[in-house]
Amino acid sequence: MTDPPAVDVLNLLGGARKQPSAPALLVVGAHREERAFGEAVAARLPGAGFDVLRIERGLSGRRPGPEALDAYRRRHRALYEQILGHIRPTHHVVLDLHTGFDESGLCAEVLSADPLLLGCIERAGSAGVAPALGVSRLRGVQLVAECPLDGRPDATAGTCAPRAGWPRLKPDIPAAVWHVEHPLYIGVEIYLPGAPGTAGIEFGAAVVTAAARCGLNLMATREHTAVR
Repeated sequence: MTDPPAVDVLNLLGGARKQPSAPALLVVGAHREERAFGEAVAARLPGAGFDVLRIERGLSGRRPGPEALDAYRRRHRALYEQILGHIRPTHHVVLDLHTGFDESGLCAEVLSADPLLLGCIERAGSAGVAPALGVSRLRGVQLVAECPLDGRPDATAGTCAPRAGWPRLKPDIPAAVWHVEHPLYIGVEIYLPGAPGTAGIEFGAAVVTAAARCGLNLMATREHTAVR
């Protein structure tokens, strides 16, 4: 099936407004199979804290084989270049929500180029982002422009060979999205053991909330330091 052209429509959580005003922008539906889960998570977030960018016709999240990988990456770059047009100065963090499968149970990855953000996520994971669910399987992944010299890239997945510190990943999306000081890009991958029930949706909302809090606190600290 051929992916349709990406068309982005900005709808705001909590009712229509002429201009977005929340400090965090949540992107849902970049992969069309994940749109319903993203909508369910967004519905559990406070409207005052999050604007929501809903991708009306997202791309397939099914990664192709090596022969189609270049075209797949081009489509993703084009989609995320469109997303850039919906980011406003009021958005200090952009959270890009995705979901996947893990038969061992609920878990999550938070992806960012910023090691301070990942450190905050690591602490949130140690404390348990959703104590009521008994879940604390949360890890950070560092986004990098190139694999480290001692890393060995996987041509299909774009990952770097394991080394000390956080796992590293070279993303398929433009550096203008994930490798900038403002807004802070945060990828969120929620892994579910099956169909997304209430527990999975609540866990997703808890991880998004924790990631947004870490990001906004970090950006506020930097802004305060810059004006001193």
